[in-house]
Amino acid sequence: ENPDEGNPVCWGVRVQQVLDFYTDIRDDLDKYCEAHRICLQDGPYKYHHVCLQDPCPFRPINKAKYDDHRGVPFVTAASLLTPGCAEQALVAPLVASTQLVVDRYIRPMTRGSGRSLALTMNQGRPLRCCAFVTHSWSEPFAEFLDTLQTSLDSRDAVFLSCFSIDQNSRTEPRLNSGILDCRSLPSFQAMRQAEKLVIAMDRDFTLLSRVWCDLEI
Repeated sequence: ENPDEGNPVCWGVRVQQVLDFYTDIRDDLDKYCEAHRICLQDGPYKYHHVCLQDPCPFRPINKAKYDDHRGVPFVTAASLLTPGCAEQALVAPLVASTQLVVDRYIRPMTRGSGRSLALTMNQGRPLRCCAFVTHSWSEPFAEFLDTLQTSLDSRDAVFLSCFSIDQNSRTEPRLNSGILDCRSLPSFQAMRQAEKLVIAMDRDFTLLSRVWCDLEI
């Protein structure tokens, strides 16, 4: 194992690698969003993906081995009309956000590896970040990539939490005299060592409502 892999600032991914990754998943991502909505109704199905067709094209046969929701909780639209659910459950279009990209692609791709996607992509050749990128995971992924392309060179290696942190593990900040010490987190270690901080503001300014983003800024 390369010793640099233990240093979070070396958990970088090139902008071009992120763009190529999006090219690979874009068709599937678009089709998935077209086939689903998201439930925002309070209750047992809140934040479940709502399959508009039954059977859903991502589970054409009602058996686990044919399921392609990849661990994301889902429910059929008809189920939202059953007793105990709201007659007209609040649903919204499913946005092809960074959060969805993490849930549907990054997390399944790295499950069981104990590594982030960035380290998996650059196995044995970890990249030192020149920039730390702060952004909202609710922003459409394509719009976020537009910001990256505008702000950085395609060859730049950057720290993106969704790519640079293992999305199948959970790292908690340490307690220091009863106070959460975020300095122990890999993301903050990387941010301190990176040459610059890039703030990718989304069109709805949701970044400003994210506690972690506020802390990074």
